[in-house]
Amino acid sequence: MEEKKPILSLRDIMKVFPGVVALDKVSIDFYPGEVHALIGENGAGKSTFIKTITGAHAPDGGTITVDGQTYKAMTPALARQHGIECIYQEFNLIDVLSAAENICYGEKLGPLVNQKKMNQIAQAVFDDFGVDIDPSTLVRDLTPGRMQIVEIAKAVSKKVRVLILDEPTRGIDVGAKYEIYCIIADLAKQGKSIIMISSEMSEIIGMSNRVMVMCDG
Repeated sequence: MEEKKPILSLRDIMKVFPGVVALDKVSIDFYPGEVHALIGENGAGKSTFIKTITGAHAPDGGTITVDGQTYKAMTPALARQHGIECIYQEFNLIDVLSAAENICYGEKLGPLVNQKKMNQIAQAVFDDFGVDIDPSTLVRDLTPGRMQIVEIAKAVSKKVRVLILDEPTRGIDVGAKYEIYCIIADLAKQGKSIIMISSEMSEIIGMSNRVMVMCDG
């Protein structure tokens, strides 16, 4: 049986802010088809860690290897090029636009705004998720759970391979949580690597293949 190779590897990652060592030689591998839970107290370094992966922070030491290519630091553009997407706790959606417009925001679908094409792209993702969301619905008219699903759909439409979810079900009703759990499990089955920050132990135990605990970086 062929040994599974990591899609993303971090080695001896350091990040120092004035007076604070935020990341202290962190090393870990993330594999395709797995849900990796990331837990720890506030200030443990979780946010700095994921921002290092996405290129929002440049590390002060160590290396990041994606698909066999090694970098001293990522950039947002480079992370996206490798299919790395992050969904933070605060929604990054434009509430006066539709679900479809948010999913396709920034994508060039022709010389003119192609509403029909955007709706088709969004509908295809929602169908894959098995959720009943009208692509033309304005985001401001969606529940928080459905907004989170639109965020995940936006990442999936960009051919995500490593999906980072920061507290994906906080403040969301039980029914929507179940939908999100099913989506996460299905994405892992498709070979995506899921990194999930969560403070809910039932979620961590029920969803994750591996758990990484951070403490003082």
